[in-house]
Amino acid sequence: MGGVSSLGALLNRLHLEHYAAPFEDEAIEDVALLKSMGRQGLYDNLCGEMGLDAAGVATLSSALFDEADASEDELTLEPNDDDNDEHELLLEENEPQPPSTAAAPAATSAAAAAGATTGAAAAAATAAATAATTAATTAAIAAALPRASPRHRRRCRSARA
Repeated sequence: MGGVSSLGALLNRLHLEHYAAPFEDEAIEDVALLKSMGRQGLYDNLCGEMGLDAAGVATLSSALFDEADASEDELTLEPNDDDNDEHELLLEENEPQPPSTAAAPAATSAAAAAGATTGAAAAAATAAATAATTAATTAAIAAALPRASPRHRRRCRSARA
């Protein structure tokens, strides 16, 4: 692999540069050759015959075959066809949102109003306030996180089934 071939670039991107020498010894210089082996053949040849580590081969296999199997409904970036800046989209940073703590003071004041004087009642009041704070924080974090893509949700559903 004298220059930077597509195989060399792939190995660099996957942090598998140490595979370059074994591939060179076996005269594997082309991504197409690896793809032609198929997933199982790739695993058998690289792990079984060449003695490469299974984790690295799995990473390489995913890069070779999962990118090719990507569905057409996957979002991709496409270049604009015109040079007109009139339709240019700009990204803005969102303002940081503090976590909602409205439920926590209500739980705390409810515990105080109940007159929790015994140790068990105080522990129960503390547990209720903690649960309310946790629920409010979890809801605020969930609201701030981006939603999963439809493709990711389908994969999760099929993994659960």
